[in-house]
Amino acid sequence: PMSPVSPRTLCLATAAAVSLSVLFFIRAGFLCAASGDEAGQQELKKLEGNWKMVNAELNGRSDARAAKMRMVVEDGVATTYYGESKKERFTLTVNPAADPKTVDMMPERGVGKTGLGIYRLSDDGNKLDMCYSFKRRPHIFTTKPSVGSGEVLRTYEQIGRASCRE
Repeated sequence: PMSPVSPRTLCLATAAAVSLSVLFFIRAGFLCAASGDEAGQQELKKLEGNWKMVNAELNGRSDARAAKMRMVVEDGVATTYYGESKKERFTLTVNPAADPKTVDMMPERGVGKTGLGIYRLSDDGNKLDMCYSFKRRPHIFTTKPSVGSGEVLRTYEQIGRASCRE
């Protein structure tokens, strides 16, 4: 005859089953992230090129410096320029499956805060809008004070797809 299962044994068996289930879902999440990385890499390729800034907003106000700014994206790194002077370098991480698409901009050498943003690329790939904040990720493409707005909104037009190496 089978002996009765003690409450302690039952509790341990349940905890083990829950732990295995959690581990399975965590591993499945990592596998999904890995497949998302491939889509992210393909999306980063679409962003590569030399981009001229045509419009910029900062905290709800137009930023006149836009006419002198540009961005070069290559190999997942964005380099911004003011005139001919290099301003900043960021490693880009994108999630093209999100709605709206998301971008994280981690400063080179980890100095400074990571920008949390959203972006949209025109169907022809020649116009790029990026809206971001260093506090929380925006949900809408505006910097006017409202729920879900960003601090910075930049609009770029692509001026070259050829190699952008410095």
